[in-house]
Amino acid sequence: MEYITVMLTTFVSATLRGTQNKNVIGNHRALAFFTAILMYTVDAATVVFVAKVGLSLAPFAGISAGFGYIASMYLHRLLSRRKK
Repeated sequence: MEYITVMLTTFVSATLRGTQNKNVIGNHRALAFFTAILMYTVDAATVVFVAKVGLSLAPFAGISAGFGYIASMYLHRLLSRRKK
């Protein structure tokens, strides 16, 4: 269960980080503000979970982060879609 929790928090953290990068580059101020709040909350949780489990989960966390960054590309496209 601990590995799943760490993988999930790592995925969400990477997704938020990737989305935040695109928010800043695209000058989306409101999205950047709210993403920052979520991002640092999830980062704190990730650090706590990794500290409990240890570094043996690093490869799994890395895989989750990779999927998270890919997901962030799709998420940002949805959030920043211009209304016509």
